[in-house]
Amino acid sequence: MLDTKHSQNYQSLHLPYKGFQLTIAHNEPSLYMIHEIVFTSADARQLTLPLTTDGQQYVHGDTTAFAQWDGAVLVVSYRTRQKNTGKFVQFVRRMTISPDRQTITAVAEVTDDKGNRAPTSGSEVWARAQGSATSACTSCGR
Repeated sequence: MLDTKHSQNYQSLHLPYKGFQLTIAHNEPSLYMIHEIVFTSADARQLTLPLTTDGQQYVHGDTTAFAQWDGAVLVVSYRTRQKNTGKFVQFVRRMTISPDRQTITAVAEVTDDKGNRAPTSGSEVWARAQGSATSACTSCGR
């Protein structure tokens, strides 16, 4: 769940969304991310990214993505075509997990297809959903 009290500029990060949920399953090196996005009551979409943390590129249709470690920071980048405008956008999240493994802080940046930084960049703090499992990656030092 997104912690709106501790996130900066989170509202513009998720506009024009009415709802946004991010589900992450991580068992090093596998990283499975599901973005569930609600635009309107009649328009909900899901973007699923089956990634590995070694920087290997994932390509599906108009979406290209990769994930890799930068020290203790997980960098997840994906480029996709927006269905409403037809233009490409690049999303980059630099994620760190708290020592108690209960929150993920992500610095997110969005750029347009020309590389211009969008005004929708900011930070997010995600709290672990109650009852969800902790990461199986206890030996990877992250």
